[in-house]
Amino acid sequence: MILKPVTQQFIKSDEYRGLREAMRDSGPAGQKNIAVEGVAPSSFPLIIASLYHDLKEQVIAVTENSQKMQDLYQDLSCFIDSDRLYALPPWETLPYEYVSPPENIERQRITAIYHIIHKSPAVIVTTVESLIRKIPSSAFFTGRGMELHTGEDYPFEDLIDMMVTYGYSREQRVDSYGQFSVKGGIIDIFLPSRDNPVRLDFFGDSLESIREFSIESQISQGNIDSVTVYPRKELVLFNREKKELLTILSEKYEKGFDFPDEIIRMITDKTVSEIPGLEDIFPLIYEPETLMSFIDKKSHIICCEPAELETKRNSIVKTFTELYARKKDKTLCMAPEKLLEPQAYNDALDRALKLQVFTTSPDSFQWRLRSIPNFHGKIKQVREEIGTRIDAGWQVIVTTGFEGQARRLYDLLLEFSPADDFDSITDRSLSIIISPLREGIEINPLQVLLLSDHEIFGKSYRKKRTFKKKTSRPIDSFLDLKSGDHVVHLNHGIGILAGIERMTAGGVERDFP
Repeated sequence: MILKPVTQQFIKSDEYRGLREAMRDSGPAGQKNIAVEGVAPSSFPLIIASLYHDLKEQVIAVTENSQKMQDLYQDLSCFIDSDRLYALPPWETLPYEYVSPPENIERQRITAIYHIIHKSPAVIVTTVESLIRKIPSSAFFTGRGMELHTGEDYPFEDLIDMMVTYGYSREQRVDSYGQFSVKGGIIDIFLPSRDNPVRLDFFGDSLESIREFSIESQISQGNIDSVTVYPRKELVLFNREKKELLTILSEKYEKGFDFPDEIIRMITDKTVSEIPGLEDIFPLIYEPETLMSFIDKKSHIICCEPAELETKRNSIVKTFTELYARKKDKTLCMAPEKLLEPQAYNDALDRALKLQVFTTSPDSFQWRLRSIPNFHGKIKQVREEIGTRIDAGWQVIVTTGFEGQARRLYDLLLEFSPADDFDSITDRSLSIIISPLREGIEINPLQVLLLSDHEIFGKSYRKKRTFKKKTSRPIDSFLDLKSGDHVVHLNHGIGILAGIERMTAGGVERDFP
C-alpha cells in the first residue's frame, strides 16, 4: 500500500490513458484484443494495481502456478490495501488420492470465493488451475453464508448449531482460526475473512454488539456494525449430504473398490464426519461449475503471460487424464471432465487484458516499463546510477523489507539527502521506504525508478505469507523461546531456534540464542 502514490501518478500518464480508453470502448467483457506487451514482469503489479485504483471494480489476476501467485500477491500488497487484496490458490493436492488441502489454503480459498460472489471491489490473485478446476455452484455458497447486524434478532441456539455445521470446532477459548466458543450470551468465533476473531454479544436473541478481540489478551478492541459468518472452508456438507455421499462410497466399497482407512472406518461404523479428498468426489451429489460462472461480467480479468497459462492448463489436463487411467479400476475416481473444464481458461482469455513480456501483436500497447540490472552489491555503481537519474530529473524510490536494511541504505546513500522517514514516499529526489517489493522497475513515462534492495545487493531477504493470519507475536525475552520455534530477526530474517548457549563476548558472559 505504501507505493499507491506511484499508481496514482501512472493513472495520469498518456500510456495508461490509452489503455483506459480502449477498455472503456470495449467494455470489461470484451477485451479480447487488448494486450500490454514488451514490458518487464516486475511491471505487472503496477499495471494491475493502477487498473484497480482507477476502475474501483473487481479485478481477477490469473497466474501460472502457486509460486507466481504468491509472488504477485506480495508485490501487489505494496500498492493495494490488505483488505482489498486476496489470493485464491489451487487445492495443491493430486487428484484421486483422497487427501484434502491444508487449512491455510482452505482459508484463503473460501475468503476469496465469497468476495467474488459478493462482487466487492478487490483484487483476487489466482491460478489457471483454480480457473479450470470445478467447484460447487454459487448457490451452494450463497446458501451457506449468514450476515449478522447489530441490533437485529437471531436465534441464539440455532447460530451455535450453524457454526458446528459450518465446520467450526467448539472450544473453551478461541485460540486459532476455525474455532468458536460460547460463554453465556457471548459467542467468540475466528472467521476466515478476518485477521482477528470476533465477539458476538447477545442479550437473549438480540445481537447487541460485534467486536474484534486479541487472541493473546482476549480483550475486545473496536466495534463492527456487521459480519458475515460463512463456512470454515468451501466444501462443508450438511449431515444429509454427508450421509448421501457415504451411501455411495459404501456401495463402491462393497464392489471391491479401495479407500483410505479413514473412509473405510466411516463406512464400517456408519458414522458421518469430515470426508478426506471431498474435492474429487463432491460432483457425485452436487452439479459442479467453474470459477468463471461466479465472475461478474463487470469484473476485469487479467491474464499474466497467456502462453505460460495455456501450457500449464494443458499440463494439468494431462496429469488428471494419466492418473485417472491408472487408478479408475482400483478406487472410486471421477473422470477428468467431471473435475476440470479446460474451456474455462479460453472463456477467461476471451475477455481478459493480457500482460506479457514478449511482443507478438503490432496492435498491442508497448509501454516503457523495464527491469533493472542487478548491481550485486557494487555500491559505487548504485550511487552512479542514482546520481545520473536524479541529475536527469528522475525520482528514485529504494525499497527494502526491513528497518535495519533501510537504515543501512540511508547511510550508504546519504550523499543524495534521503529523508529518514521510511514509511512514505517523500517529495525528495530519493526516498527509502520499507516495503516487501521483490523487484524494481524503471517507469519511463513517469521518470520514476523503483529500486529494491534485491537489485542493489543481489539477493532477496523477504518472503511474505499470502494468507491474512496473525499467529506470531513479539516476545519479552528470548527465554520465552524453546528449541524448534520459528523466529524473525530484525536483520537476519526468518530462522529456527536451535538452542541457547552461554558464551563470553566483550568480556561479559551471557546467554545467546
